[in-house]
Amino acid sequence: MAACLVLSFYLAIIPFSGGFTIHGKDRNGADATCGYSSCNPVKDDMVNVHLVPHTHDDVGWIMTVDQYYYRGNDFMRHTVKKLVNTGQLEFILGGWCMNDEASTHYNAIIDQTHAGFEFLRENFGDCGRPRVGWQIDPFGHSREMASLFARFGFDSLYFGRLDYQDKDKRQNTTTMEMIWQGSPDNLGPVSDLFTGVLQNTYFPPNGFCL
Repeated sequence: MAACLVLSFYLAIIPFSGGFTIHGKDRNGADATCGYSSCNPVKDDMVNVHLVPHTHDDVGWIMTVDQYYYRGNDFMRHTVKKLVNTGQLEFILGGWCMNDEASTHYNAIIDQTHAGFEFLRENFGDCGRPRVGWQIDPFGHSREMASLFARFGFDSLYFGRLDYQDKDKRQNTTTMEMIWQGSPDNLGPVSDLFTGVLQNTYFPPNGFCL
């Protein structure tokens, strides 16, 4: 459930220190290593391609969150926990839902993210902590959302929907990636966040298939 749930409130608002390699404990107290060091090393003399399969759960659309979670069996749940604690699978966003950015009050955004962070912390330990903001489905994006994500300790944000004129301009000026200054006048650089626009909403690029 990519659009679902991790860590306690103080970690949600204070940027995580010590880099993004986690040598921590899973929920049972066993050693766990995850984060960027668990990725395969790149080769400088080659083009390194990263394939990122992903999913998200539309809360209450076809099934409730509980139905999605509890329809899995114990074997599947243990498999997921093992993959998370070896860095082979990670949660992104981590809130209870992928919230709207236009009409949602910031208190509600923090509360629902905190609920999700706690769920992941309790069920997956340190390695359940998301590091990426993932807003691929909301229609429109706000600077304040980027600022909140930066304060949550995320190191990047990706979104899929934007005005077609904005997208055309960004494609023509190679600015589909940027440093979003979330609150430059109030918080300064601590609110800056690397941000990328997905090429084709949340679908593969046209003409690309596996």
